[in-house]
Amino acid sequence: MSDRIAVIDKGRIAQLDRPEALYRRPRSLFVADFIGESVLLPLQRDGAVATLQGRPLHPAEALPSAGGLQLMIRPELLLLDPPEDGAHNLIMGTVGQAIYQGDSILLLVDVGEGREISVRLPASRAAQGAIPEQGHVVRLGLHRDDAVVLPEDPA
Repeated sequence: MSDRIAVIDKGRIAQLDRPEALYRRPRSLFVADFIGESVLLPLQRDGAVATLQGRPLHPAEALPSAGGLQLMIRPELLLLDPPEDGAHNLIMGTVGQAIYQGDSILLLVDVGEGREISVRLPASRAAQGAIPEQGHVVRLGLHRDDAVVLPEDPA
């Protein structure tokens, strides 16, 4: 693996960075979609605050200055029933499916407005019996350090 990778979009460098930075902090929707599995949720802008499901979002970095916003979520970074410590952004949803995949369990969660997100949980012995079934309402947490807000691509 290289220590720096260039992601090229339409003949231009979209981002040149370390592999971890490309994955954890993509600078565009193209890079987020190109590198790894991600889910994108549209955010509403209320002045200098972005909201998701009517709740303020608390990302680690400042919001892009103008235009529409998308929250990029990596499925393995979501927590089921996160601690109420103020460090996690909350997302509510209803389990549509739980799929056992050997090393992990993939939850497909309906978060409203016809949007479904993926949640990847470890399939450890500790998790057995704690996996919610179809139809259960779940509270998910995305740590503020993992909340990546990207500008919508221009039309």
